[in-house]
Amino acid sequence: MNKRVLFLIFGVFLLISCSPLSILLSTEQTESIEPSLPIITATIQPNISSNTETEPTSSPQKSPTPALLPPEDESPLHASFPSDKFPSGQIVGLWVDPQGSLWVSGSQGVYRRDDDGWLALYTSPAGQILGQDDIGRVWVLLDEGNQIAAYRDGNWLLYGPERGWQPVAWGGYLSRGFGDGLVTDDQGRLWLATGGDDLRRLDPTNGLWTRLTARQIGYQPPQEEGYQGHFLTDVVRSDSGKIWIANCIGIGESLAGQGIRRFDGQNWQDTSFTEDDCIFDLEVGARGVVWAGAVDALLQYSPITGSWSRIELPLWGRFQVVVDVTLDEQGRPWVELLRAGGASLDGGAARYYLDGNTWIPVFELSEWQPNTLALAGEGTAWLFLDGMLYYYSSDGLQEVAPVPAQYADLVLDGGGRLWIARMLAADGQLWWYDPPQPEEGS
Repeated sequence: MNKRVLFLIFGVFLLISCSPLSILLSTEQTESIEPSLPIITATIQPNISSNTETEPTSSPQKSPTPALLPPEDESPLHASFPSDKFPSGQIVGLWVDPQGSLWVSGSQGVYRRDDDGWLALYTSPAGQILGQDDIGRVWVLLDEGNQIAAYRDGNWLLYGPERGWQPVAWGGYLSRGFGDGLVTDDQGRLWLATGGDDLRRLDPTNGLWTRLTARQIGYQPPQEEGYQGHFLTDVVRSDSGKIWIANCIGIGESLAGQGIRRFDGQNWQDTSFTEDDCIFDLEVGARGVVWAGAVDALLQYSPITGSWSRIELPLWGRFQVVVDVTLDEQGRPWVELLRAGGASLDGGAARYYLDGNTWIPVFELSEWQPNTLALAGEGTAWLFLDGMLYYYSSDGLQEVAPVPAQYADLVLDGGGRLWIARMLAADGQLWWYDPPQPEEGS
């Protein structure tokens, strides 16, 4: 899962509250948590891979009544600061590097957890941590996207207009913001999708960033009224070395799309199977299989056969959008769904994972609520939802502890410790939780 941090934060700006695709990033105090919404656990249903629509037959069922909450002083969550000298402030980035170390960014700067303490790497306000590239540089947004910085071996290199980095022009409110792809091609160029009509590329020969628009990549402008623009949503590198770009289009309250385009180092090529798809996320799994989150379907590309398939989603009365795909240790896709209600995407939300040919439900909501998920392996996960931390397994959702936050992010570090951050609030907080170890022989 993210690195790809579970919901994508744009620094301390954008994300408009009127849409579940976006959340207003505010420096103000966290609002009080709304009353709990019913969690619905759907019955398991098979998936259908085809090019035609099919009507699933399963119906949702309500989950059992949740257990009583433990007293606050008995919470298994431990506050990480200010007791261990981590500065207070707003948290906007939570990330675990490939070595398993935790990184935190926000108004207090950028900090890394080392040997049970905190190492201050950057002490001025910082934005979203975008990830680490192939040569070990960690990339962080600064100054509300007006700059980007790379950290390696104790040194920071800042990129602004003098190095080709232009201020980020955020996409329309249906955009999800920066994609979770940060990839390097065969020529050593770094690629980054901003979520707007804006693909960034860093050239290693001159150290300069350039910006490509959807039109320059080969996408065509739609003619409909209410056009918000192209969202270049994600970028990945295929096993063959091509750079794949995902596209979606915001048109008023609706979504259209022109699918995936591929760059072979010289030319842009279309992908005819996806030419009408709005795609919010791309992931490359084992053996080069590519997964694409689209409207009303999860798409799968097999490099062995060179063909695509369209996997129908679990039942919903209107259209639904796969806004996030995360692959677990077994290569199974876990998807986050936003579901249409009236005139916009505010009808509900759900998370499922695909096991073979079967969709396994994690949860369904009758109304959208902020939620984040951290995969724990073997079909298990940790979930923040509506002010509560849950553990998910084959037994369903189990309450662990209340979390005093409206928006929170979750990550597991290399030692298996779970970190929970209160996000987007002036009084950000960070908790840690050591999951119980399974008994020997169990």
